[in-house]
Parts: sequence; C-alpha cells; structure tokens
Amino acid sequence: MAQHFARQGQLSNENSSEQAYIVQQLVTLQRLGRIGLWEVHLPEHIYFFSEEMYRILGLDPHKSHATPETYLAAVHPDDRQKVKANMTSVLQGHPLFVELEHRIVWPNGEIRHATVRTEVARNGKEILLYGTLQDVTEAKRAEADLRKNEERFKFAAQALSDAIWDWNIREKRSWCSDNIDILFGSACPFSDDPLALWVEQVHPEDKERVLHETRAALNGTANDFCIEYRFLQQDGRCIDILSRAVIIRDDTGEAVRMIGTLIDVTERKQAEATRKDNEQKIRHLAFHDSLTGLANRAHLAERLRHALAVPEPGRHGGAILLLDLDDFKALNDTFGHAAGDQLLKLVAERLIAFVEKGDTVIRLGGDEFVVLQEHPAEEDRIEAVNRARILGEKILGAFRLPFILDEHHNYFVTPSIGITLFEQGPETAENILKQADLAMYQAKAAGRNTLRFFDPEMEAVAAARVALERDMREALLENQFELYYQPQFTCEGRLIGAEALLRWSHPTRGVVSPVKFIPLAEKTGLIMPIGLWVLTTACSLLKRWSTIPECAGLAIAVNVSALQLRSAGFVEQVLTIMEQTGADPRKLKIELTESVLVDNIEDSIAKMMVLKSRGVGFSLDDFGTGYSSLSYLKRLPLDQLKIDQSFVRDIETDPNDATIARAIIALGHNLGLAVIAEGVENEGQRKFLDHHGCPAHQGYLLSPPLSADRLESFAKTWHGQAGASCHTPDSVRD
Repeated sequence: MAQHFARQGQLSNENSSEQAYIVQQLVTLQRLGRIGLWEVHLPEHIYFFSEEMYRILGLDPHKSHATPETYLAAVHPDDRQKVKANMTSVLQGHPLFVELEHRIVWPNGEIRHATVRTEVARNGKEILLYGTLQDVTEAKRAEADLRKNEERFKFAAQALSDAIWDWNIREKRSWCSDNIDILFGSACPFSDDPLALWVEQVHPEDKERVLHETRAALNGTANDFCIEYRFLQQDGRCIDILSRAVIIRDDTGEAVRMIGTLIDVTERKQAEATRKDNEQKIRHLAFHDSLTGLANRAHLAERLRHALAVPEPGRHGGAILLLDLDDFKALNDTFGHAAGDQLLKLVAERLIAFVEKGDTVIRLGGDEFVVLQEHPAEEDRIEAVNRARILGEKILGAFRLPFILDEHHNYFVTPSIGITLFEQGPETAENILKQADLAMYQAKAAGRNTLRFFDPEMEAVAAARVALERDMREALLENQFELYYQPQFTCEGRLIGAEALLRWSHPTRGVVSPVKFIPLAEKTGLIMPIGLWVLTTACSLLKRWSTIPECAGLAIAVNVSALQLRSAGFVEQVLTIMEQTGADPRKLKIELTESVLVDNIEDSIAKMMVLKSRGVGFSLDDFGTGYSSLSYLKRLPLDQLKIDQSFVRDIETDPNDATIARAIIALGHNLGLAVIAEGVENEGQRKFLDHHGCPAHQGYLLSPPLSADRLESFAKTWHGQAGASCHTPDSVRD
C-alpha cells in the first residue's frame, strides 16, 4: 500500500531508485490535489501525517506531531463534536468507510474547508485507520459563487418578463426559467425532444416557417438566431412571440447548444398596429376633407408637386379643373348650413361618378372642388385640351340634374369651371392653382355655368390688379388721394353745392381714373379706409366753408359704397366725423346707388333714418340704371333723385332718354323729392331739363370738377344766371 512507502521511520532500508521515484510522485500528487494522507495504528498508537496533511491543517511538520489531538485542535470548534462522532463510529466498526466535511482554523485565524475520508482495516486486535484530508476551500468558494450567481440569475429571470431557455442539443437536455409557464399557458414544453413539443404550440400558419428557419440556423454557420411567430396557449389564446438565441458550435461547426429568450410581444405588436392605424388616420385627416371624404388642398398640393417634379413612365402632365358652385351662399341663407353641407356631399358623390378612371376629385374648401386629370405621355397639347374640355362639359352636363337634399327638396346648382394645363417642369403647384382660379373667375364673369381655359393674359391682368392694390395701400399712407368737387347749380345758374369726386395722382402712373381703382377698392375692402378719408375730408371742408360767406350755404354730396353702408359701425362713424370736424350735418348729402340699397333694405332704411334725424340728407345716385323699384323707393328716407348722365347725354335726340328723364322728374315731384341731373354739357340739355321741371344740374356746361381752393375762388367770382355758361370765370378754365 502507498502509505507504507511514505511512513516516516518505517521505510525499508532498501534504497532502490524505483521506490524513491514512487515516493516523490506520491508527494507531488498530494500537493497538486491538495490531499493529505494519514494513518492510525491501534493499539500501538502509531500516527502518521504526510507533509500535505500538515499544510492543510496550517501546521509546520517540524514543530507539530501527528496525533489525533493535533488534528482535533485544528478543527473549527463548532465542527469538533461531529468529527469526534465520526471517529467513534469508525472505531466501533460501522461503517467501514466514512466521508465528512468540516472546517479548519489556521493559526492565523483563516478558516478553511476540508473533506476527511476514513477507511478501517482490522486484523485481530490490530486496527488500521487510514484516509485522506482534502482542502476543498477553493471548491467551496466556487460553489458559493456559483450559488450566488445562480440566485442572481434566478432573481433576474423572475424580474424579466422574458422567458430564458437553454437547450443542450447533443445531450437532449433543456432548462427554462419559470416565466416560460406564463408565456405558454402551461408547464414548460421542453423535454427530451424539445423542438417537437415547442413546435406543437406554434400557430399552424407559422409552423412550417419556424421549422424551416430554425433548422436552417442550426445547419448554418451563424451564431445568432432571431424569429417572430404566433403561439397558441393552452386556452387557445394566440400571442406573438419574439425568440432570440445564441447558437454554440463545436470545433466542427456543429450546433451543440442553444441559449435564448422568449418574449411576449403581443402588446407591442398591438401598440404598433394601433400606432400605424392612428398614423394612417392622422394622414387621412391631414390629406382628406372631413365632410365629403375627398382629398383636400394639402393632398392636391402634394400630388401636383410630385407630378411636376418626378417624371413617371407613361405620364406627361395633366389638367386642373377648378369648380366653384354658383350662388352657393343662397342655399345656406335659405335652407341653412346643414342643407349646404348635404349639397356639398352630393356634389362630391356626383363628381366621383362622372370623372374618368385615374382622375382625382378634391375639395379645396367651401364650395370649391378640383378635378386633377393626368394625361398620357403620347398625348399632345391639342389632345390634352380636348380631353380636359370634354371632362368639363361632362361635369356641366352632370349638374343639369337636380340634387335631392331630402324627400321634400330638390335643388339645382351650376358650377363655373376654370381649366389650366400643366406639364412636368419648373412650374409650381401654387401657380397652377392660381391659373385655374383666374380661369374660373373668367367663367363667372362670362355668365356662370360655363367653363374657361386659362390664358396668360389673365395672369397679366391679375398681376396688374395686385400691383394696383399695393399702390392703393401706399396711396393711403402717402396722401396721394385728393378730392375734387363738381359744382352743382340751379337751372337759374345759382351755385348750391358740389359732389365730392375722388382723384388719385400716382408718382409713376399719373392720374388714375376712379373707374379703374374704385371697383378694386370695393372688392379688396380698401374702400372702407378710403371712404373714411373721403367723409372726413369733405366734412372738414364744410367746416371751413362755414367761415367763408360765399361758401357757407353750399352742401357737399359724398358717395358711399355698399360695403360702408353695410358695416355695423357706419352710423356711429358718420356721427363721430361730424362731431370731430364740427361740420353742419344739414350740409352733408350722402349719395347711394340703387344696388347698395337692394341688399338688406331694412337695415339700410334703419341706418338712413338715424342719420336723417340728425340732419344728414340722402340722394339716390344713377337712378334708373339699376334695379329701380317703386315699392322700396317710397319707403326710403330720400331727399333727392339724381338722373344718370346716360339719360342726359342724348336727351335732345333720343326720345327714349327724353321720356325716361321726364318720368324721373315727374316721379320726384310726386314723391316730394328734389331732382338733379348729372352730365349736363350743353345749353340744349339744360333748357330741356329746365323746361320739364328739373331744378338742378351739374356738368361741364358750367364747370368741370375743381379742387377745394379753386372751388372757393369760383364761388367768390361766380354770378350765376340762366345761360351763364358763356360767363364762366377764367379761374376755372383749363
């Protein structure tokens, strides 16, 4: 036995090299394995500790003796009792082999762990105890660290919603964290044949793909694996699983192990689907009209930008047809906005039904619609124009049928259509829409219920209009406007007042005719500040004239636009100006046209009555040229009728004009209204009016329009009488 070779003082005197070698090897093996040898011979009480035994006990072999007491003294106090019990049981003969783990305390206080193994041999009364003492401190520490790591891993796995699995492919063994039961709705399906059990719960529609991709990954060379699929839980609920794994391969590249996670991504997938759905809804709302469901202006702009910038095979530009419903406001005013909305939806449906396949119907807003027509690349411009015209006429024809708003109301509405063609190139979507808009307004001007193609001249006119509007705004700021006054006379030639006429002297345009800028001022709303300036200037002049004897009795007539009269603060505005300037309201006469009064006549009458109660007079301008109605004429608080110059011009030669003039004069007398004629340029016209009872006139016969200063001079030198045209002072001659 080996211990007999190592026993101190007992070795044979035979000094063979073989024995020495064996002893040396035994010592080396003890040191490497950290295993000490010991023997106890009873009843001789002979004890033996190998050098490694002393080292494990933390003792110096030269200062310590091999005795049971020495051994027990090194054992941790808390473990000595079980070590003694172990020795006793061995000595009593049961069992023959014992293994025990205990602690050892070194002299320096360090605690070590050791495993003692004991075997007993009996020969009569002789008892031989022999065994090993192995230092397992490092193993215990490693074991403790492993337990800690396993505990950390367990807690981490529990904290994660992911399930962790480990599949030893070669040994057909597997492990999975507890979370996997939650994912699978049952006990972990991994067993001796994990792949088969795993696949059993994969959704049938995904099973073949999962098997194919898994086997391909195992048979391939990559070390990473990721797959997403649907999984059926035990209760039949379908969840979405994301599986990620690392594939471990041997030296030959064969997959021997897979370690990975299983993640329930059902909520994430649902959230992603919801997000995509919301994004689609948001995009739909951003690019579609909420009322009709049609594409909207933003969608059209995007389509146009794309069509202009990105050449597409088989496509080469197209056409824009801009539709505006004629008199749509009348429907809203008559039946309400709900009926208006219903009509817009019906118009959208009809347009979709009548346009060609591939065309897009868009609602720009309000009662404006657009049809975007794309043209084939092989189509030339003439063909493109014809296609757009045919579509436009088709749409006009579609609107000849009534729109059924409800079971009680059928409504007819017509569109005005503006058409413009476009090609791929540097043109912008904004310019194309502007061109279509200009063409649509030309259709409106042509009588409505028709179509017009854009002409570059329209753009020039529009540009000129924009420039004129800009210059008008500057004119207000830079005091370029001026009032001239057309003197008014009795038929005897007496000066009784003047009509204020607006003049505009522009630095580069020169004198701009009111015919050019007044209509634009009314359309743009600039007539409001301009009209305020005119009223203020005229009333300031009235105040000044009140201090000049020759002018104190003169009145001033001021034209007021429809926009001014309809404004809620018109009456207060006029009264404030009168108060601020100190003008006599009896000297102010407001001239209104018939068209101004037709719209909302009740409101107009109410405002006129308030001002008339303060002394302001009213004259009906251009009488007979508009929508003359005796029914409203008798209700208006008027003071005067003005015969339009179109009836005066040929009054001597045109019997119809003469008849109309006589009728207006007679009507004025019968209604108790004063009458004045404008545009009197010769003595024959004056005599005719005088003969038929027209008491006043204005025109170039006696004086052209004058500035305020020249009119004051004219008043001081004028000695009015019948036929006084030949005595017009030099001060007013050009």
